[in-house]
Amino acid sequence: MKLKIIFLLIIFTFSSSAMSTYFIPNAKEIAQIAEQAVKEKMSTLPNAKVDLHIQRFDKRFISPKCSAPITSQITAEKIKRHNTVKLSCERADQDFLWTIYLSVNVTISYQVVVASKTIMAGERIETSNTTLEFVNETSLRGGQFQSLESVMGTRTKRRSMKGAAILKQNICYVCKGDDVAIYAKSKNLHIKTSGEALKDGNLQDLIRVKNLNSNKIIEARVIGIGEVEVRM
Repeated sequence: MKLKIIFLLIIFTFSSSAMSTYFIPNAKEIAQIAEQAVKEKMSTLPNAKVDLHIQRFDKRFISPKCSAPITSQITAEKIKRHNTVKLSCERADQDFLWTIYLSVNVTISYQVVVASKTIMAGERIETSNTTLEFVNETSLRGGQFQSLESVMGTRTKRRSMKGAAILKQNICYVCKGDDVAIYAKSKNLHIKTSGEALKDGNLQDLIRVKNLNSNKIIEARVIGIGEVEVRM
């Protein structure tokens, strides 16, 4: 009889000890684990701004009694705009896993040059009409600029509304009809003459230019605002 009582006491003590080694994570802690799981799997450019939005917990949510740390799992190979994170832990009061699925939305923005006010076609880009702002990547189609210096003095080919990103295809370093400086360079010779651009061009574009001294049409490479170069 004594042995039976001792055996029952041992079982009771062991069960009580097992039940006492648990922790109860709150909703904020669970959300932080989901957020960290997404961050660890993300790959973005250094100048990106990342905002994570985690779904709100239902008012009826009851925190679990976890006997082991919460684990996270993202089934998708790459992080997308909308992601689902599976969170689980071993329960101290049940013989099955506690599991919850949380939605984590990701917004990625990049700092680019935008119009600080409406810029009309043909207007020069200056510090007074442009600024740097973070723009959602879904609104960027390529050809944007990340520094004000890279577009200062260029002209717009079409109207840019306030807040719109300044795009390469919408500006010209040399615009059709502009007076340009033509530089002709060789190993031992440097010549500068005047010309007229017959086509719009951005940096490194090859455009047709009329030499105003000889009236010849030549091909020259755009090297700066109002400047082209011919290799001799």
